[in-house]
Amino acid sequence: MRTSTGRLSAFLAVMVVAASVLHAQNKPAKPAKAPALTPLDYIEIRQLVARYGYAVDTGADDGKMYADLFALDGAFLDRTGKATKGRDDLSALARRFQRGPQSTFHFLVNHVIEPTADGARGKEYLLQLRLGEPNHDNDIFGGGHYEDRYENTSKGWRFKTHQFVPSELTVPPAPVENAAAGGRAPLATIPPALAPQTDTASISAPGLSALDYLQIQQLVYRYGWALDSGADNGFAYANLYTPDGIFTGTNQGPSGRSYQGREALAALARGGARGPLYVSHYATNVVIEPTRNGAVGHTYVAIFKLGEAGKPTAIEHGGRYDDVYEKTLEGWRFKHRTYYDSTSGAPVQPAPTTLAPLTALSAGNSSAARPGSLASGPALTAEDYIGIQDLVARYPFALDADIDEGASYANLFTPDAVFSQPRTEGREALAKLAVAQPHGPRYARHFIMNHVIDFAPGGATGSEYLVVVDIGTAGKPSSVFLAGHYDDTYMKTAEGWRFKTRTFTTARPGAK
Repeated sequence: MRTSTGRLSAFLAVMVVAASVLHAQNKPAKPAKAPALTPLDYIEIRQLVARYGYAVDTGADDGKMYADLFALDGAFLDRTGKATKGRDDLSALARRFQRGPQSTFHFLVNHVIEPTADGARGKEYLLQLRLGEPNHDNDIFGGGHYEDRYENTSKGWRFKTHQFVPSELTVPPAPVENAAAGGRAPLATIPPALAPQTDTASISAPGLSALDYLQIQQLVYRYGWALDSGADNGFAYANLYTPDGIFTGTNQGPSGRSYQGREALAALARGGARGPLYVSHYATNVVIEPTRNGAVGHTYVAIFKLGEAGKPTAIEHGGRYDDVYEKTLEGWRFKHRTYYDSTSGAPVQPAPTTLAPLTALSAGNSSAARPGSLASGPALTAEDYIGIQDLVARYPFALDADIDEGASYANLFTPDAVFSQPRTEGREALAKLAVAQPHGPRYARHFIMNHVIDFAPGGATGSEYLVVVDIGTAGKPSSVFLAGHYDDTYMKTAEGWRFKTRTFTTARPGAK
């Protein structure tokens, strides 16, 4: 027979168990760990964002190209947070802003991607360039950045939300996180790792590997360097083409003009303003599409004219390239590159090629996949390219936003790293350098393009074009503050790729 004391003890035990269960039920669940993204995930999300400019600027397919970039319940959010969602409304939005099949306006750079528990998020800078508009000089219209949420749908990665945030130097401190509006959370202090993946991972037939996408992109980025410098008596430019390769400038005369063969292409690169420190052709929005015989591509280009004799640096003109690529024994090369000046309204000549529908990338095997850089030599993996690209894309966000007293900026460097101009050594000094620059949580000023990467013993080297733009506000026009290029050395650390050295050189026409 149980005593009253025994009954009380049993009752208390039951109450303790019940309380434990209730506490467990009410205890906040730990946030799900974000799965790592593969190189193909990064590439597909980058292709999604690169297509955005083409879709909104041209309004192609009656706006349906633009709408297809979003998930079924995806939304575009304007600077006020007002949402546009649904296929019909998104298509109508694209039609409202379209400028014609040959227009280029939205130049997207500095794209950073991070995994989340439900997909991925991203940020990218936007430079809005008014090019070829009737009765208006070419100029910088505005800029800022986008805040994105991405969803991996049955058709591939799409925008869940895509919000424009205009560049502002003075804004209220500590903006509130707003997941519905794309989020305002800072970037991760340490760039997230990539999921392991073999170098032969490729899309379905005909098959472009992750490295194929990255190496074609490297070819496109090397173009500006080779053309603007005129290096190797013009043959650095000519050697980006196949031996029978063709460049066509549709803006050169009423019917355009073509240059075929390396001698003619080298002569083209020797003409005009050139020099080892010259920068002019800034390329971005690189879209790559596989074909049965190789690949085709599309790229936006902004062509700057460096200021001399007290004149400011300005937008001379710009537009887009349509490319045909061929994979040779030396790597990917241009088979045919055609340039179209940006034009609002109907084009004077036949319009550029319309982009193919956006499709998902899937893992497979491709005998065409081959490690290596643009030329044969020691290899960097797809993970290496993406890790280094992510590092460089984070640089402007860390410098221009500086939400943590320079810590995010300094952590992009190794502990003993050196930044030149001004010479700054070590993370403590680098953090102070960032704090001393104009900054704000919505500020966008450093626009980086043409990022080329090469293997080097102990790591890698890289170079990028930089244009520092003061985005106009309150009726004040935008202006170019500075143009030039970075030269980098990268080291792969336990935390991922970091800057070992970074040197900035101001652009100068014809300088030695």
